[in-house]
Amino acid sequence: MSGLGGVGKSTLARRWLHQIWPHTGDGQFYAELGGFSGGSPASPTKVLAGFLRSMGVGEEQIPADLADRAALFRTLTADKAVAVLLDDAATAAQVRPLLPSSSRSVVVVTSRMRLVGLSLEGCRFVELRPLDESSSVELLTNIVGAQRTDAEPAVTTALARQCAGLPVALSVAGARLAARPRQPIRRLVAELSSSDKRLSRLAVDAMSVDAVFDLSYRNLEPEVAEVYRLVGWHPGREYGAAVIAAVAGLPVDVVEELLAGLAEASMLEEPAEGRFRQHDLLRLHAAAQCDHARGVQWVRAMAEYYLRRAVGADLVVVPLRPRVGPVYATARSAPPAFDSAAAALGWLRLERENLSVVLEQAVQHEWFELAWQLSESLWGLFLHSRRAEESLAAIRLGIDAARRCGHVLGEATLMGQEVFVLLEIGSTDAALQSGTEALTLAHRVGDRQLEASALAHLGEAARKRCHFTDALDYLRRSLDLEEGPGATRGAAFRHRSIARVLLDLDRVDEAIEEFECARRLLTAIPDQVGAARIAMFLGGARLRAGRPTEAESALAEALTVMESGGSPFYQAEAHRGLGEVAEYRGDQAKAEHHYRRALDLYGGARMSPKSEIVQAALERLRVADIDAVGESPGPDTPGSSPTDIL
Repeated sequence: MSGLGGVGKSTLARRWLHQIWPHTGDGQFYAELGGFSGGSPASPTKVLAGFLRSMGVGEEQIPADLADRAALFRTLTADKAVAVLLDDAATAAQVRPLLPSSSRSVVVVTSRMRLVGLSLEGCRFVELRPLDESSSVELLTNIVGAQRTDAEPAVTTALARQCAGLPVALSVAGARLAARPRQPIRRLVAELSSSDKRLSRLAVDAMSVDAVFDLSYRNLEPEVAEVYRLVGWHPGREYGAAVIAAVAGLPVDVVEELLAGLAEASMLEEPAEGRFRQHDLLRLHAAAQCDHARGVQWVRAMAEYYLRRAVGADLVVVPLRPRVGPVYATARSAPPAFDSAAAALGWLRLERENLSVVLEQAVQHEWFELAWQLSESLWGLFLHSRRAEESLAAIRLGIDAARRCGHVLGEATLMGQEVFVLLEIGSTDAALQSGTEALTLAHRVGDRQLEASALAHLGEAARKRCHFTDALDYLRRSLDLEEGPGATRGAAFRHRSIARVLLDLDRVDEAIEEFECARRLLTAIPDQVGAARIAMFLGGARLRAGRPTEAESALAEALTVMESGGSPFYQAEAHRGLGEVAEYRGDQAKAEHHYRRALDLYGGARMSPKSEIVQAALERLRVADIDAVGESPGPDTPGSSPTDIL
């Protein structure tokens, strides 16, 4: 039975052995092996002497040699049903001589180490984890009484979270409250609110959480202890070996071995292959073992690592989009950081939470140059996941950071991204305001592409307001600015936006021509993903024109590209378009298949507005009586088909 110090291994082992007492009626043996007691571990030779004496063996009959004592113990227990609790073992070698020989006997070994060597003895491994929230509250209630916890239920839950489900922490907190029966629980919660002081205050008499963790920490080899200190400063909850290796200046395979050593010592968890995390209180302990200034240096180094990797991934996901961050210039001259767009997007999704936390910490530490570039690097992730609120928060942090370090070009670039997201979530008034500010900044820095982008966003905002004449004016002014090297991609998207306005005006044939022009431009660059995005618009327009076969061809082509790129959002959009084509043709089964596939993919990307559109389509299929091809009541209004993909 292994687990973090203080997780309750000894208590659980004793309780379980007490419950099975009727099956081990020939005797019970207990030994404290002292593996993590702060002193020297107990010698199995000495432990066996005690076992043998308790079985009536005279002092003069106890052999001097360890092997002889182990053999005598096995002989005496050969036909008995006994229980043996070997508590706090240090190694498998310490345990082996203490095992009885009878198959009717049971041995429970507790250790902070996994002791994998005992698998040779037929051991079954049980890893204990901290308590869940409800069990933590129950333990606190048992200690301090239901009258107090019932009077402050929310505060009691907060205390359970501060203790992170660790029984020793809960017991210490409960003991402190029990010693002061008139003290409100909220006062202790307030005392523990500072993470810097939490461990020191989780102490009562001679018992403290800090001391429990210290016993494990002192047993670590120096290089393992260094990695333990380092991971305590990682900003996120879960991470891979690569970021730790980059900061430690060690090969990744070496760091993987060191992290595995921490996991073996129950000082680190491995929730998935190659991913690691620490218990919340253990993170505080690990961070406290290092000088604060050095810890901050580690955080900075981790932030720089994540920026480099995010930039490398973004360049692979959206290779032709203009960027302004200095790190992009370095990354463009290096070999691609990932083998494919799917691999790059997979890394961005895997590290999404870490990237968000690192961005927040960069702002807190006033590393503004780093922060705004990190914000810019997340754009490809947004395009393929559409987590609008999360992206908006990151973009606004980046805008503020760029503003505070005086990088006007970075500020203008991020403001353009902000407008895009605001339009995505329907905040048209806010988008108009930000778009106007972005246009002013673009004028100030004299960047034609940024000015063109700002005009395009203002055109989209006008379209959302059904001001179609103004929208076309903005977009054509934007297209006029898209000249010179690198402008082809921007021109293609301007043609796309003009086509969407033409669709709103029911000028479908003109819109199709604009979409086809946009796709030709992107195919020539080549921008395969961009061309596929246009193909989805084109499919919707062709369906509006009553050309379902051509619509299906464009959408199927787009789906193939998006599947190879690993983007759930765009795959969902393609399936939604194919569902509309099938619904138009009266093929209800095929339409339902595509709609349900789209719904699954949207769910993975948390795109609730899009999910609602598909759910409405499925409901429509359920109640509709489709009599003939082309008579489906499918959506044909602006904003409800794949032609509304930003």
